[in-house]
Amino acid sequence: MAEQGVSGYEFGYWNALYAPAGTPAPIINRLNELMRKAMASETVRHYVAENGMEVKVSSPDELAKFQAAELERWGKIIKTAGIQPE
Repeated sequence: MAEQGVSGYEFGYWNALYAPAGTPAPIINRLNELMRKAMASETVRHYVAENGMEVKVSSPDELAKFQAAELERWGKIIKTAGIQPE
């Protein structure tokens, strides 16, 4: 986009691991620990690099903050653009 003279443009995609609401904190923490371990493996790092992605593992609290910020950001974009549900 920058090559076309468009500045301030940012777009990406992300994935997250979720558990049902009310899942006990020790289970959430264990899932997060296992995900961190998996994402640090050489196999996953190689796959991610080969497919033009990058790994960013966070905590459940960091994910919640990121998700809230994304909802706010995209909500403003959608409202400004006048996008309506079909």
